[in-house]
Formats: sequence, structure tokens, C-alpha cells
Amino acid sequence: MVYRARFITLLFHLTVLAIAYSCKDDARKEEQKRLSPTLEDIVFEERRGIEYSQSFPRPDQMNANMFRELVQTGKYVVIDLRSRTDYKHGHIPGAVSLPYGAGDFEAALPKLDKQAAYLLYDHDGRTAVMAMVKMKDAGISHVSTLIGGWRAWKSRNFEIHSDE
Repeated sequence: MVYRARFITLLFHLTVLAIAYSCKDDARKEEQKRLSPTLEDIVFEERRGIEYSQSFPRPDQMNANMFRELVQTGKYVVIDLRSRTDYKHGHIPGAVSLPYGAGDFEAALPKLDKQAAYLLYDHDGRTAVMAMVKMKDAGISHVSTLIGGWRAWKSRNFEIHSDE
């Protein structure tokens, strides 16, 4: 009988802890949701003609679905940082080729419009982050990258343009 009472007490305390942890986790998720704009928030704001950066801080990196939505608006300069050969084999429609590390990107950087909004991608997302940092250091504030790069875009079977 004593063990049963202890077991029930222990079970009660574990239940209370689980509920408390669940509430804390829900509150944390709600806070993250409040601070992180969704794709719907971005598209809604852009359809209303409001510059995204006026209502939310622009995320530096985005998933392929969000990236695609922004590409389709036509309001962004899309830059492919891969080699010219990779670009010719397939790229995001409307993207311009400025290979990073081959000198093309570095030469074009001072000539880029500082007021324009840019979307960058490479093979896997790592080089794009380095290019984004260089662009921000050069005074270009509206720059975002594709998480996972070309691989993420291609894996979702989104539209691809080829020069072959």
C-alpha cells in the first residue's frame, strides 16, 4: 500500500512537470513564431505594396519554398554564384551568373545597386553566405541566401532554365 501511494505521488509529480514543460515549450514556440515572419506574412506584405524590410527584419537565409516565392515576384535580382559551366547546365529562371571566387563576383560587387534586393544561391548554401557577408560589408542591406543552394532548389523539382 505504501509503494502504491508513493507511485501515485511520483506519477502526479511527473505529470505536473510534463505539463509545465509543455507550456514552457508552447510559449517558446509562440515567441519564435511571433519573431519569425512566415512566407504568408512576406507575400501578404509585398502584395500590399509594403517593403518587406519596413515591417519585418529580412531573414538572411530562407528555405527553397520561400526563395521560390520571392523569385516569382520579379522584385529581386537573383545571382547564381556557381561556375559558368554549372550555370549553363541549369539555373533558376531569371538568375544572372556571377561566379564567386573566379573574380566575376568580386569585380561586379562595387557596381551593384545598393538599393536593390538580392537573392543569392550556390551549390549548397555555404559560398552564398560568404558572398552575402561581402555584399553587406559593401553597404548592400537587402541580401538573402537559399539554404541548401542549388541542391535544395533542384530536389524540389522547381523550374530550371538551361542554356544548352
